[in-house]
Order: sequence, then structure tokens, then C-alpha cells
Amino acid sequence: MELTQNELIGKLEKISGLYKATVAIRTEMDEFVPDDHYKREVIVPAFPGDFQTEEERAVWTDRLDHTGAEAPEVAEQAHRRFYGPKKPEKPKIKDFEKPEDRELRNKQTKFNGLSKLFAGIAIFFFLGTLLNLNDEYSVLPTLIIITVLAAAAFLFFGYMVKQLKAEEAKKEAEALAAYNRQKEEIMAEYAKKMKVYEGECTEYEVTLKSFLEDYLAWREIFIQSVKEEAQIAEKLEADRKAAVEKIYEERYLPAEAALNECNDLVSEEYLPNLKVIIDLLKSKRADDLKEAINLYEELVYRERQLQLQREQEEQRRREEEQRRQDEERRHKEEMQFRESQERQRRYEEEQRRRDEERHHQEDMKQREQQARDEKLRADKERQSQKRCVWCAHRSTCRQQYYDGAYNCTGFTPRR
Repeated sequence: MELTQNELIGKLEKISGLYKATVAIRTEMDEFVPDDHYKREVIVPAFPGDFQTEEERAVWTDRLDHTGAEAPEVAEQAHRRFYGPKKPEKPKIKDFEKPEDRELRNKQTKFNGLSKLFAGIAIFFFLGTLLNLNDEYSVLPTLIIITVLAAAAFLFFGYMVKQLKAEEAKKEAEALAAYNRQKEEIMAEYAKKMKVYEGECTEYEVTLKSFLEDYLAWREIFIQSVKEEAQIAEKLEADRKAAVEKIYEERYLPAEAALNECNDLVSEEYLPNLKVIIDLLKSKRADDLKEAINLYEELVYRERQLQLQREQEEQRRREEEQRRQDEERRHKEEMQFRESQERQRRYEEEQRRRDEERHHQEDMKQREQQARDEKLRADKERQSQKRCVWCAHRSTCRQQYYDGAYNCTGFTPRR
């Protein structure tokens, strides 16, 4: 017979209550945890070792896999790494580098050049002396004096070069001695550290041996405890299955039977949302069960469409945000590129200006040097002309009026 709306609502509420009861029983079965009333025969002592804090002891207890075959080796390596003495690092001594005294080296170069210069002058005037031995108006005494003075200067600067080299060798020897002393001190300090390290290693090996012995004894108890816990876990799992089976037979099956006996109106797929259907009937938005179910399906469809729109809007917002970020990044990269180009342009402009300034200064120096050379050449030419005019060999000399005539060793005054 056809039910009135109030009767329909009442029956649906009863069906909903029976369904909730089955759901509650299923949840209880899924989350059931049996009471652990089993007594532990194996008591694991605290992890062996002297630790500053209990947190440090807990790290050793929990972080290491004590059941593995390689556990003793791992424990030994970890103990060595954290508590073993640290070997001193062998000092790295650089190779000896000769001290560089630029002032001394410049003096050597200067005096060596002057020595060669005066050697050349001495040889030049000595040859001039040989060529003027038979001249009527001989300048032999002057040439001899110049030769002697040049030779003396050559010997003096040669002596100075030897003195500077000896001074350089002395400084190098002193630097080498200081280097060797420092090297010996460093190695002696390293030897002391190694001696202390070796003593610490001897003491540590005793400590490590004691720790490993205690650890092996502790590990045997720990493994027994693990095996005991595994056996208890099997028993607890068996207790859980038995309790769940009992709940299933004594409570769930009767509740499910009562639900199936009462429910001849709603298919199983609508049972989780039966409250919504009841609310539609109570609010008069639907006049019967069929209309309430159709309206529920329409509400579900609308909600799916709204959810789809929300997801699309969220996707569009993310894409817009990504586009905005990409645009900002491109703008930032473009600005950085422009700034880089501007910096490069300014650098090239500054470099060009410095190059022009340097070329200008070099050109000015070159012109000044040319002017000085021209003036010197003109002065020499005037002096040569004056000297050649008063020379007795003017009519036969091929050197007259040329550069160098002013210093001509064959000059003989006319009577």
C-alpha cells in the first residue's frame, strides 16, 4: 500500500538509523585494537656507554639496526667516528721560495750595465791611444787618463756587482735558514701532536673494546626482546581477528539483516546520503521518494558542475598568475640586459677615452723626444763643425761634419 509522506519520512529515518548502526559497527571492526595483556619475559636494559644526555643514548638505541648481521661493525665504526681521537692533519709546507729584493736586483742591473759601459769606453780610448802614438800633437796623455779612469770605473762597478751578488746570496741563505727552522718547528709540533694522538688511540682502544663487549651482550638481549615482541604481535593479531569475527557475527550480521529487512525503498547507493533525501521531503521540495531522489541527483549534478567551474576558475587563476610571473620575469631580464648593455657601452666609451688619452700622451712624449734628439743632433753638428774647422786633418778626413766628429780621437789642432 502507498505510504503517506509522514510515514515515508519515518520509515526512511528508521532505515537511515539502521544504516548508521552498520557503518558504526564496520568502523569499530576496522579500528579495533586488542588489549595487550601479555607479560614481557625479556627486559632490555639501557644502551651501554657513557653519554652526556639521554637523548644521545636514545639516538644510539633507535637509529642503529641492531638486528642486522653487520650491526657490531656498524656500531664500532660509528663509535670511532664520533668518539675516537681525531688524527692531526699533516702540515702542508710550501717549497722554499727565494726572497725577491727588487731594489737589490735593480742595483745589480744598473751597476752591471755601467760596468759594461765603462769597459767599452776603456777599450775605445785604449784603441785610440794605440792609433795616436805617432801623432805630432799627440793627445796620448789625455787618452791614457780616460782609459785608466774608465778601466777603474769598470773595476769598481764590477766589484759592486760582486758585492751585491754576495749580499743577495747572504739574504737567500738567511731566508733558507729561517725557512728550515720554521719547517723543523712545524714538524716538531706535528710530531708532538702525533705522539699525543698515539697515546689517545691506545687509551681509546681499551674504551672501545669495553664498549663493544657491553654492546654485544646488550644486543643479544635486544634480539631476544625483538623475537618476543614478534611473537606477542602474532598473538595480538590473532586476538584482533577473533574479536573482529565475534563482532561481525554477533553484531554486524544482525544489524545488516535488520537493515535489509526494513529497507525496501532505497537502493544501496543512496544509503550514505539518505539524510539529504529526508531533508528534501521534510522541506516540501519533493512530494515523494522518486521526486526526492531525482532532485538529489540534480543537486549532485549541480554541485559537480560548480566544482568543475571552481576547478576551471582556479586553473585559469593559476595560469594567469603564471603568465603574470613570466611577464615580470621577462621584463626583469630585459631590464637587466639593457643595464648590462649600458654598462658595457659606458665601459667601452671609457676605455676608448683612456686609449685616446694614452695615445695622445705617447704622441706628445714621442714628439718631445724627437725634438730633444733633433736639438742634440744639431748641437753635435755645430760642435763637430767648429772642431773640424780647427783640425789639421780637415782636408783629408772623411769623418768631418758627421755625427761623432765632436768626439773624434784623431783631432789635431792646426798650428
